[in-house]
Amino acid sequence: MYTHPLDDQYLEDGIPGYFEGIEEEMLRRGRLVSENQARVVEGLIYREKNGYVAHKRGLPGHEIETLLELFLLGLNGVGLLIGIITITMGRMLIILKRRT
Repeated sequence: MYTHPLDDQYLEDGIPGYFEGIEEEMLRRGRLVSENQARVVEGLIYREKNGYVAHKRGLPGHEIETLLELFLLGLNGVGLLIGIITITMGRMLIILKRRT
């Protein structure tokens, strides 16, 4: 569920302080899974210690989404208008046929 306007939303890589104080335990668990997993955990810990996490970026292409939403809203509005006109004209034809 989104609680803020699209302009206020952003992408963020990583969680600051995620491995803080539990580095050895996470490495131990990584080794239990596989050596490859241990290397991944080592890399994540290294990145965190060197400040490579929590980079905020704007949402890519949200302007396009906004334009698409405006187009679809306009298309729905036109469809609604055509529907109302069709119903009105259909009722007018029924009334005219009854009179003749």
